[in-house]
Amino acid sequence: MNTWKLIGLVAIIIAGSFLIWAWWTSSQAHLYQSEYGYEIRSEFGFTHGSPYVSTGKKEIEVLTIHPVKGGYLDKVGFRDADIVTSESITGFYKLLHKSRGRTISVQVVNGGDGAPIDQRETRTLTFEIPGK
Repeated sequence: MNTWKLIGLVAIIIAGSFLIWAWWTSSQAHLYQSEYGYEIRSEFGFTHGSPYVSTGKKEIEVLTIHPVKGGYLDKVGFRDADIVTSESITGFYKLLHKSRGRTISVQVVNGGDGAPIDQRETRTLTFEIPGK
């Protein structure tokens, strides 16, 4: 096989891999945030936001949790506008959905104005996900 054919084949494999990754990522986001999202938010008593905040070096999009007073996430220790640092938005929804009957841990920092998030104290919330 000549060099140009090999380069072309590698380029096709890389492009194909990227397209598969993009499709998988968007389908997972749709499944957990849209298809299961309402049920998860209702059951665990929260809404979420996705603001951009400073890490000290750059601005990044983060997952903020807004627990409903008296809801499950409120009872396990989430505070309004907590920033989840251990999961993406889709990852958080997926974790809640797939962890029925298990104990999970989530790392958060206080939300709101203040120091860059990489300079805020991290809290670990450990709680059981109720079975269905």
